[in-house]
Amino acid sequence: MGAAVKKILLVGYGRAGKDEGLSYLSKLTGLANAGTTSIYLAKYVAEKLGVSDVEAYRDRHKNRDLWYRIGNELRANDPGILMREAFQVGPLSGGVRDLEEILVARKDPRIIIAWIENERVPIDQTVKFGPEHCTTTIYNNGSLAVYHENLKQFAKFAGLI
Repeated sequence: MGAAVKKILLVGYGRAGKDEGLSYLSKLTGLANAGTTSIYLAKYVAEKLGVSDVEAYRDRHKNRDLWYRIGNELRANDPGILMREAFQVGPLSGGVRDLEEILVARKDPRIIIAWIENERVPIDQTVKFGPEHCTTTIYNNGSLAVYHENLKQFAKFAGLI
């Protein structure tokens, strides 16, 4: 892997398999899974709603537009804030929504951005970029075993194993 630790950013539409991908890559490589940036956004959403972080995070899929709006407010001054918070915890993260975040990530040569392609999930209007903005694509269109094999191949490509 060299001296510079690589950082992996898994992105894609909601429920495409980012959390599963991060969990599997962590088990496969031994790298810390920081989770998706939604975990870090939860505290800001909770503060706006006057609820606990846990409650805000639990209801995130019901309030996707609200989360996106609060995320936009947070990213207005610093598009990389949520990624930085996540990468302080570990080199595996994901779930960014905005093109500005992707552009910040692309400036860092240590970050590999992988789009999780899953044809079974609908287009998520809160994701403002596509696979063409990413380093590579990992397919999650079949069984869990096939997805894990694709993740393993990605880990080899990325020099993580």
